[in-house]
Amino acid sequence: MALAFFEKPLRFRGLLAQAGEDEVACQLTDADLAAAARQIREVYAAAHQSPAGLLARLERIEQRLARIEAQITPS
Repeated sequence: MALAFFEKPLRFRGLLAQAGEDEVACQLTDADLAAAARQIREVYAAAHQSPAGLLARLERIEQRLARIEAQITPS
């Protein structure tokens, strides 16, 4: 399954680096990447939900990502 790719933090970091996000890739912890992998699985699972359910799930994911970004962005 393609989603298993995201379960490996090193592979996930490599993908971010290939996308030109080297700095972000270096700052993320394995726990951050595990949370992102979980969110990707949730979005994939939600694809079979109603549009309203999918939008609600995406909103929660955006909020989580904003919290992670706030934690790793220097003040």
